[in-house]
Amino acid sequence: LIILLREIAVSGLREYLAEIKVSVPVSKIAKLKTSLQLIALGILILSESGITIVPIILFGKIALWLAALMTLYTGYDYLKSGFKHF
Repeated sequence: LIILLREIAVSGLREYLAEIKVSVPVSKIAKLKTSLQLIALGILILSESGITIVPIILFGKIALWLAALMTLYTGYDYLKSGFKHF
């Protein structure tokens, strides 16, 4: 839910700023967050294969929670820089 709401808010902000010709560059931490999200989802999908050697679902959940925390940070960062233009 955290990730979904951040994506909606940032997309709306980017849409608004595009209308007034303001560009908000993507930060490196946001790219890292997206990478971590995709890795977490891949791990969680892989956990359904029944691998029991390592606690793979635990790794997937940890990665997803880290991505959620990074989501809060990057969402705040984008909103802070976007509110300057209201």
